[in-house]
Amino acid sequence: MDTLILNRYDLTLTEGLTVDLDVCKFLKSGCLGIPTAVTDGDILLSDLSTDLLKYLSKLSLSGFTKLRLASFASVELLKYLGNIINCFKLKVVTLDLRLNSKHFSDSITYIIDDGFLKYFDIVVMDFNDLSYVAKDLSSGSLSKIAEALYNRFGCGNLLLINYIRDSLYYNALYSNGEYVELGMSFRCSKDLIGAYLTLKSNPGIKLVDLLRDALNLCKYSFEFGLRLNHELVIPNVYSTIELDAERYKVVSELSEAVKLLEDNSDLVINLTPKVQMNVAYALPKPFFTGLNDVAAIPGRIIRINDRVKAVDAPKFGASKHLARALMKIMEFNPNMRSIANIRYGNDVLEVVKELGYTCSYYDRREEPPEVKLVEGASIPWGVEQAIKRIGYVPDVIYHTGDYGKEAMIAVIGRNPLDVVNKILRIGIKLRDRIKDR
Repeated sequence: MDTLILNRYDLTLTEGLTVDLDVCKFLKSGCLGIPTAVTDGDILLSDLSTDLLKYLSKLSLSGFTKLRLASFASVELLKYLGNIINCFKLKVVTLDLRLNSKHFSDSITYIIDDGFLKYFDIVVMDFNDLSYVAKDLSSGSLSKIAEALYNRFGCGNLLLINYIRDSLYYNALYSNGEYVELGMSFRCSKDLIGAYLTLKSNPGIKLVDLLRDALNLCKYSFEFGLRLNHELVIPNVYSTIELDAERYKVVSELSEAVKLLEDNSDLVINLTPKVQMNVAYALPKPFFTGLNDVAAIPGRIIRINDRVKAVDAPKFGASKHLARALMKIMEFNPNMRSIANIRYGNDVLEVVKELGYTCSYYDRREEPPEVKLVEGASIPWGVEQAIKRIGYVPDVIYHTGDYGKEAMIAVIGRNPLDVVNKILRIGIKLRDRIKDR
């Protein structure tokens, strides 16, 4: 272990020591995390400063090279840290001024006015805490505010985060006259950013490059985190790993299902429509966010003599039509993540009903003019009509076509194997019907 982390344990899990330790595990870094207090959001449940002082006085600091501190602590604890801070080669602090003002108001004077921040290589501050430092700065530009705070704090580098402008959150890094501003669509967690910069900072690595990486991690952590309400999100730092794993799983399962179609070409070829066939598979919620989160076969699955063959390997974003259908389907049932198109025919519909598959339809001739005028709106409209017709997502949705539009049947399932097995059962039933004639 080379990093000592001192932060509050917050029961909401949206900030605090749990976020720090998650980043440690994500980066596979050795660290010792010690709670300075127990909080429930803004409520202080237990001040652990006295016990922590006793523990630190007995703790050997020789193995630690980095200190990661959140400023929510008593003056006594902060003064003790000021006396031992030179034991660390890198010191990073995140300011919890709102909480300090509420519970340790005397700590703010020590932190801001008594030179405590001059010991730190990096100071991370949320723009919302600006009023606790200097109300007169709030009307200036972000660069001027960052410069003024940097000069006042006397720290090595200042990171001022979550400045809202034009519906974006801007994060300003100020260091010895150099200024960098990075915007993103998500609010940052100061503890996630602080922990990442502490653990990844090393000689020769530019701090602005680390900040870009940290903001990217923060973006995905919040986008795919557990949302408690409109404002509170438990960040998921493992989301990028989980997303990669889900993408691999989708492509693998889709490849397996397509091979099953190819291996049973005799059952499938009579079900191939004129526009050819495709199978699509969407990422699960919450990773499914749009059309590019649906994998399908580029160029589709085509007829070659007496066989069907996938033109290419599965790729995300390869079929907009099926992706639009899945987006609408998953609004009603997020577990139904796969779809394939087969030819329309009365013989096919009869088999579908004989097999006991649930079925619904929509009539493209009833499509409102305003829907027809919008590119890509027809399929979602039709799927919604079919689902509302019976009140749930069925196994099969069909339409009988329109001017320039081939009639089509969509087979729906939880995954591609589910869909393909339904198609093969339809193919077997059709084959047996032909034999019985």
